Amino acid sequence: MTKLRPALSLIAAVAALAACGGNGSTDPFAAATPDVAGLTLETSGTGEGVTASATSAATADPGLATAAASAACEPYQYLCNIHAAVAGLNGYVRAVIAPVEALAKTTPTVASADVRVFGPVDVPTPGPVATFRLTVQQVAEGAFRWKLDGKPLGAGDDAYVVVAAGAMRRGPGDLPHRGRGTLGIDLDHLYALNPAGAAPIWNGEGKLLVGFGHVGGAKSLAYALRDFTPDRTQTPPIPAAAIVGHRTAAGVTRVRLATVNEFVGPAAAGTDAGNELLLSRAGWIPGVGGRAVVAVAGGDVPSYGIDFLLGVSCYDAVEHEVFRALFGCTAGVCVRVPNAPAGFDVGSPSACIPGTDLGVDEQNPPEDPQAGVQSETPEPGAPAVPDPVPSSMADVSF
Repeated sequence: MTKLRPALSLIAAVAALAACGGNGSTDPFAAATPDVAGLTLETSGTGEGVTASATSAATADPGLATAAASAACEPYQYLCNIHAAVAGLNGYVRAVIAPVEALAKTTPTVASADVRVFGPVDVPTPGPVATFRLTVQQVAEGAFRWKLDGKPLGAGDDAYVVVAAGAMRRGPGDLPHRGRGTLGIDLDHLYALNPAGAAPIWNGEGKLLVGFGHVGGAKSLAYALRDFTPDRTQTPPIPAAAIVGHRTAAGVTRVRLATVNEFVGPAAAGTDAGNELLLSRAGWIPGVGGRAVVAVAGGDVPSYGIDFLLGVSCYDAVEHEVFRALFGCTAGVCVRVPNAPAGFDVGSPSACIPGTDLGVDEQNPPEDPQAGVQSETPEPGAPAVPDPVPSSMADVSF
């Protein structure tokens, strides 16, 4: 289990400060900072890792941020694993962005024509171990940049490091904390704030880089994970992964995850050919239902005489799966795998609810999942095109 709970106490500590003053909804500087709701991905109308989902988000390891099977999800439970992956990502977003959100509601300690500074504040409480401050700068009309700095408790100001940073452009009529922009979260800098000689409070590794676009209450997000692991003592880092998704004003959601890991062993005894690519999709229509689809390619998959494996799952309005099947796909033709392992073959495709199709099923196989592994292109139906994901923390830090 990852160590998110102490990080969440950081949120509670700063949230208590937020009650002391400030108004994030009217101050244009505070309104140009992100909030959790605007940056969390959703697969079924709820922000996994922020509010409990109808299936696995409350029970799966909240630090799992790949589409690999978690201990709480069987490999054939495609939606469960997608929930777990999204919950893991959202958990880290919440742990860093909630303090930004809360600090922006406090009274600034520095206020000039183009800069506001909120904090510093020592966290968590009781027993603080680090100090954080939020700086927001206006760079043009309606355009702002911000950063969350942290330093070890008692250290001088020259010890501050950027934990998270970003930029946001807001137009007339945009809701507070909504607009277009980018941000980055540096889990390595957060880890460096742990007190020496003690069990670490923050234990992640790598960078989370984000591009976003908001339209009213709708959102479109693109995440790039770089050398990321939720717990450096338990899980090796993933060199690169992409997660994109959106939620429309009507609550329709789509999410796509791409990652590289070991998912399939060789068909016969011999040397493992290396990691496979896993591409997952899920879509949800409130009150109707949805589908989850996964494709696995590369690595040991060709040893089975196919181009890629395709798993399809359909579920109803309460996320009860009505159909699940595993297919082998070659040259654009997908054939249901005979004698699939237990759990991979349930029901009939006729049980899938009309209108929930993702454009990916046994009659309409997906594009080669090895093409565009790190694609940040939005899913069909996205309410906005997010800003390009920054290439590194250097693109957003100042």
